Amino acid sequence: MTSLAAGPFPFEAVRDALGLVRLAYAARSDDQRARLEAVGRELRLALQLAKAGDGTLGHRAAVERVQRVVMELDDLLGDDESGTKLAGIAKARILGEPVAAQRAG
Repeated sequence: MTSLAAGPFPFEAVRDALGLVRLAYAARSDDQRARLEAVGRELRLALQLAKAGDGTLGHRAAVERVQRVVMELDDLLGDDESGTKLAGIAKARILGEPVAAQRAG
């Protein structure tokens, strides 16, 4: 897994992942919604912690939190092919990995 600790926090990519959580929440059953709510809370908290600035304790806590929670999001959307693709894109953007362009359809 790529480390975010040395670089700037990926605010935009984390907000994208939060948007994915919101979309998935609308389409999921009640038993999955609780997990999605937890993921959303963790992403929002990571965004708040990261505002402390690069290299701070808040930044490190945000990085650890977002790296853990993006795996949970990937797991949650694992049975939905399109959700898996979106989660993979969000994960790659958060971790600073290359994202392959894909056609919608």
